[in-house]
Amino acid sequence: EATGDAPAAPPTPAAPPPLGQRIRDALLRPLRDPSPILLKELRATLRTPSFVRFLYLATGLVAIVVMSGGASFASGNAAPAEVGRTIYHLFFTALTMVLVVAAPGYAATALTSEKETKAWESLLLSGMSAGRIVWGKYVAVMASILLVVVAVSPVIGVAFLFGGVSPVATLLAFAWVVGLLSIAVGFGIAVSARFEATRVAISVASSVSIPLFFMLGGF
Repeated sequence: EATGDAPAAPPTPAAPPPLGQRIRDALLRPLRDPSPILLKELRATLRTPSFVRFLYLATGLVAIVVMSGGASFASGNAAPAEVGRTIYHLFFTALTMVLVVAAPGYAATALTSEKETKAWESLLLSGMSAGRIVWGKYVAVMASILLVVVAVSPVIGVAFLFGGVSPVATLLAFAWVVGLLSIAVGFGIAVSARFEATRVAISVASSVSIPLFFMLGGF
Protein backbone atom coordinates (compact mmCIF):
# COMPACT_ATOMS: atom_id res chain seq x y z
CA GLU A 1 0.00 0.00 0.00
CA ALA A 2 1.42 3.37 -1.00
CA THR A 3 2.13 5.69 1.89
CA GLY A 4 3.36 8.79 -0.04
CA ASP A 5 1.25 11.86 -0.57
CA ALA A 6 -0.72 12.04 -3.77
CA PRO A 7 0.75 14.46 -6.34
CA ALA A 8 -0.85 17.88 -6.25
CA ALA A 9 -3.19 18.68 -9.06
CA PRO A 10 -1.89 21.31 -11.50
CA PRO A 11 -3.34 24.75 -10.89
CA THR A 12 -6.33 25.59 -12.99
CA PRO A 13 -5.60 28.55 -15.26
CA ALA A 14 -7.71 31.57 -14.55
CA ALA A 15 -10.48 32.18 -17.01
CA PRO A 16 -9.94 35.25 -19.21
CA PRO A 17 -12.15 38.20 -18.37
CA PRO A 18 -15.25 38.71 -20.49
CA LEU A 19 -14.89 40.57 -23.74
CA GLY A 20 -16.89 43.53 -22.45
CA GLN A 21 -14.57 43.96 -19.48
CA ARG A 22 -11.48 43.77 -21.70
CA ILE A 23 -12.87 46.46 -24.00
CA ARG A 24 -13.77 48.63 -21.02
CA ASP A 25 -10.29 48.22 -19.52
CA ALA A 26 -8.67 49.13 -22.84
CA LEU A 27 -10.79 52.27 -23.13
CA LEU A 28 -10.17 53.34 -19.54
CA ARG A 29 -6.45 52.56 -19.50
CA PRO A 30 -5.45 56.02 -20.87
CA LEU A 31 -7.46 57.63 -18.06
CA ARG A 32 -6.00 55.42 -15.35
CA ASP A 33 -2.43 55.71 -16.66
CA PRO A 34 -2.27 58.84 -18.85
CA SER A 35 0.79 59.37 -20.97
CA PRO A 36 3.23 61.87 -19.41
CA ILE A 37 3.82 63.25 -22.90
CA LEU A 38 0.12 63.88 -23.35
CA LEU A 39 -0.18 65.73 -20.05
CA LYS A 40 2.98 67.74 -20.73
CA GLU A 41 1.87 68.79 -24.21
CA LEU A 42 -1.66 69.73 -23.17
CA ARG A 43 -0.42 71.85 -20.28
CA ALA A 44 2.08 73.62 -22.52
CA THR A 45 -0.48 74.18 -25.29
CA LEU A 46 -3.26 75.52 -23.08
CA ARG A 47 -0.84 77.97 -21.46
CA THR A 48 0.40 79.31 -24.79
CA PRO A 49 -1.10 82.70 -25.71
CA SER A 50 -0.80 81.93 -29.42
CA PHE A 51 -3.12 78.93 -29.08
CA VAL A 52 -5.72 81.01 -27.24
CA ARG A 53 -5.49 83.66 -29.96
CA PHE A 54 -5.89 81.01 -32.64
CA LEU A 55 -8.97 79.71 -30.81
CA TYR A 56 -10.54 83.17 -30.88
CA LEU A 57 -9.53 83.84 -34.49
CA ALA A 58 -10.81 80.50 -35.79
CA THR A 59 -14.15 80.94 -34.04
CA GLY A 60 -14.49 84.52 -35.23
CA LEU A 61 -13.51 83.71 -38.81
CA VAL A 62 -15.98 80.86 -39.15
CA ALA A 63 -18.73 82.94 -37.53
CA ILE A 64 -18.09 85.87 -39.88
CA VAL A 65 -18.15 83.63 -42.97
CA VAL A 66 -21.36 81.92 -41.86
CA MET A 67 -23.18 85.07 -40.79
CA SER A 68 -22.18 87.18 -43.78
CA GLY A 69 -22.79 84.43 -46.32
CA GLY A 70 -26.05 83.39 -44.72
CA ALA A 71 -27.31 86.97 -44.53
CA SER A 72 -26.42 87.59 -48.17
CA PHE A 73 -28.23 84.45 -49.29
CA ALA A 74 -31.24 85.09 -47.04
CA SER A 75 -31.70 88.59 -48.46
CA GLY A 76 -32.92 87.08 -51.70
CA ASN A 77 -36.04 85.05 -52.37
CA ALA A 78 -34.63 81.74 -51.17
CA ALA A 79 -36.77 79.50 -48.98
CA PRO A 80 -35.75 79.19 -45.32
CA ALA A 81 -34.74 75.56 -45.83
CA GLU A 82 -32.40 76.60 -48.63
CA VAL A 83 -30.87 79.23 -46.38
CA GLY A 84 -30.32 76.61 -43.67
CA ARG A 85 -28.59 74.25 -46.08
CA THR A 86 -26.42 77.06 -47.40
CA ILE A 87 -25.34 78.01 -43.88
CA TYR A 88 -24.63 74.33 -43.20
CA HIS A 89 -22.29 74.11 -46.19
CA LEU A 90 -20.67 77.46 -45.40
CA PHE A 91 -19.98 76.41 -41.82
CA PHE A 92 -18.32 73.09 -42.58
CA THR A 93 -16.43 74.46 -45.57
CA ALA A 94 -15.00 77.32 -43.49
CA LEU A 95 -14.24 75.00 -40.56
CA THR A 96 -12.46 72.53 -42.84
CA MET A 97 -10.44 75.28 -44.47
CA VAL A 98 -9.27 76.71 -41.15
CA LEU A 99 -8.37 73.37 -39.59
CA VAL A 100 -6.77 71.78 -42.64
CA VAL A 101 -4.57 74.84 -43.07
CA ALA A 102 -3.53 74.84 -39.40
CA ALA A 103 -3.49 71.18 -38.30
CA PRO A 104 -0.70 69.68 -40.47
CA GLY A 105 1.69 72.56 -39.83
CA TYR A 106 0.98 72.48 -36.11
CA ALA A 107 1.46 68.71 -35.96
CA ALA A 108 4.71 69.02 -37.91
CA THR A 109 6.26 70.83 -34.93
CA ALA A 110 5.51 68.03 -32.46
CA LEU A 111 8.80 66.14 -32.78
CA THR A 112 11.05 68.69 -34.47
CA SER A 113 10.71 70.98 -31.44
CA GLU A 114 12.05 68.18 -29.24
CA LYS A 115 14.93 67.58 -31.67
CA GLU A 116 15.88 71.24 -31.89
CA THR A 117 15.92 71.65 -28.11
CA LYS A 118 17.90 68.39 -27.71
CA ALA A 119 15.09 66.94 -25.59
CA TRP A 120 14.38 63.89 -27.76
CA GLU A 121 17.24 61.87 -26.26
CA SER A 122 16.04 62.77 -22.77
CA LEU A 123 12.57 61.48 -23.60
CA LEU A 124 14.00 58.18 -24.80
CA LEU A 125 16.16 57.88 -21.67
CA SER A 126 13.05 58.35 -19.51
CA GLY A 127 12.11 54.74 -20.22
CA MET A 128 9.18 55.45 -22.54
CA SER A 129 9.21 53.76 -25.90
CA ALA A 130 9.36 55.84 -29.06
CA GLY A 131 5.89 54.59 -29.97
CA ARG A 132 4.40 55.85 -26.72
CA ILE A 133 6.08 59.23 -27.16
CA VAL A 134 4.76 59.62 -30.70
CA TRP A 135 1.29 58.44 -29.66
CA GLY A 136 1.22 60.95 -26.83
CA LYS A 137 2.20 63.71 -29.23
CA TYR A 138 -0.50 62.65 -31.69
CA VAL A 139 -3.26 62.55 -29.08
CA ALA A 140 -2.17 65.91 -27.67
CA VAL A 141 -2.31 67.58 -31.09
CA MET A 142 -5.69 66.00 -31.85
CA ALA A 143 -7.07 67.11 -28.47
CA SER A 144 -5.87 70.68 -29.07
CA ILE A 145 -7.45 70.84 -32.52
CA LEU A 146 -10.68 69.29 -31.27
CA LEU A 147 -10.93 72.10 -28.72
CA VAL A 148 -11.20 74.44 -31.69
CA VAL A 149 -13.97 72.28 -33.17
CA VAL A 150 -15.86 72.39 -29.88
CA ALA A 151 -15.44 76.16 -29.62
CA VAL A 152 -16.72 76.73 -33.17
CA SER A 153 -19.56 74.18 -33.10
CA PRO A 154 -22.27 76.51 -31.63
CA VAL A 155 -22.16 78.54 -34.86
CA ILE A 156 -23.90 75.70 -36.71
CA GLY A 157 -26.96 76.42 -34.57
CA VAL A 158 -27.79 79.28 -36.95
CA ALA A 159 -28.62 76.71 -39.64
CA PHE A 160 -31.22 75.07 -37.39
CA LEU A 161 -33.05 78.37 -37.06
CA PHE A 162 -33.88 78.21 -40.77
CA GLY A 163 -34.36 74.45 -41.05
CA GLY A 164 -33.45 72.20 -43.91
CA VAL A 165 -30.67 70.49 -41.95
CA SER A 166 -31.07 67.41 -39.79
CA PRO A 167 -29.10 66.70 -36.59
CA VAL A 168 -27.95 63.36 -38.05
CA ALA A 169 -26.42 65.09 -41.08
CA THR A 170 -24.69 67.56 -38.79
CA LEU A 171 -23.23 64.79 -36.61
CA LEU A 172 -22.04 62.91 -39.70
CA ALA A 173 -20.38 66.07 -41.00
CA PHE A 174 -18.59 66.59 -37.67
CA ALA A 175 -17.45 62.94 -37.80
CA TRP A 176 -16.15 63.56 -41.33
CA VAL A 177 -14.20 66.60 -40.09
CA VAL A 178 -12.70 64.61 -37.21
CA GLY A 179 -11.70 61.80 -39.57
CA LEU A 180 -10.07 64.27 -41.95
CA LEU A 181 -8.25 65.88 -39.04
CA SER A 182 -6.95 62.53 -37.80
CA ILE A 183 -5.34 61.92 -41.20
CA ALA A 184 -3.97 65.47 -41.40
CA VAL A 185 -2.46 65.28 -37.91
CA GLY A 186 -1.01 61.84 -38.59
CA PHE A 187 0.65 63.15 -41.74
CA GLY A 188 2.05 66.13 -39.85
CA ILE A 189 3.47 63.86 -37.15
CA ALA A 190 5.08 61.66 -39.82
CA VAL A 191 6.69 64.69 -41.45
CA SER A 192 7.88 65.87 -38.05
CA ALA A 193 9.57 62.52 -37.45
CA ARG A 194 11.31 62.67 -40.81
CA PHE A 195 12.83 66.18 -40.67
CA GLU A 196 15.05 67.86 -38.13
CA ALA A 197 14.15 71.55 -38.65
CA THR A 198 10.75 72.90 -37.66
CA ARG A 199 10.51 75.35 -40.56
CA VAL A 200 11.25 72.65 -43.11
CA ALA A 201 8.70 70.29 -41.55
CA ILE A 202 5.98 72.96 -41.53
CA SER A 203 6.69 73.89 -45.15
CA VAL A 204 6.60 70.30 -46.36
CA ALA A 205 3.48 69.38 -44.37
CA SER A 206 1.54 72.46 -45.48
CA SER A 207 2.60 72.38 -49.13
CA VAL A 208 1.57 68.74 -49.50
CA SER A 209 -1.47 68.42 -47.25
CA ILE A 210 -3.37 71.61 -48.03
CA PRO A 211 -3.79 71.05 -51.80
CA LEU A 212 -4.40 67.33 -51.26
CA PHE A 213 -7.12 67.73 -48.66
CA PHE A 214 -8.86 70.47 -50.64
CA MET A 215 -8.95 68.15 -53.66
CA LEU A 216 -10.23 65.17 -51.69
CA GLY A 217 -12.51 66.97 -49.24
CA GLY A 218 -15.61 68.95 -49.74
CA PHE A 219 -19.26 69.21 -48.86
